[in-house]
Amino acid sequence: MALLFLNGLHIGVGAIGSEFDGFGTPPNSNGRMQNESSSNCQATQWVNKAEIALHFKCSIRHVNELMHRRILPFVKIGRFVRFDVAACDQAMKNFQTRSLFA
Repeated sequence: MALLFLNGLHIGVGAIGSEFDGFGTPPNSNGRMQNESSSNCQATQWVNKAEIALHFKCSIRHVNELMHRRILPFVKIGRFVRFDVAACDQAMKNFQTRSLFA
């Protein structure tokens, strides 16, 4: 057993090497947390500005402009900005135009 400390404050007790961090319920026999659903839902992929710029093959400055114009949906927690790739793809599809010759 090991004591977990954060900034000098005791926050929980857990075994070294286990997934239990003292905040939730300990993992069950298959390694999943007990309060997690076992459905086959796809996890949301969150990426930063540089990664979303690589995804759209554009510059970080252009990503900043799309954020400023409220075209790309994003989440900001403190100084960290994260983008949901699927939501950004859907937002960009809203700006898709049809070809005149198709």
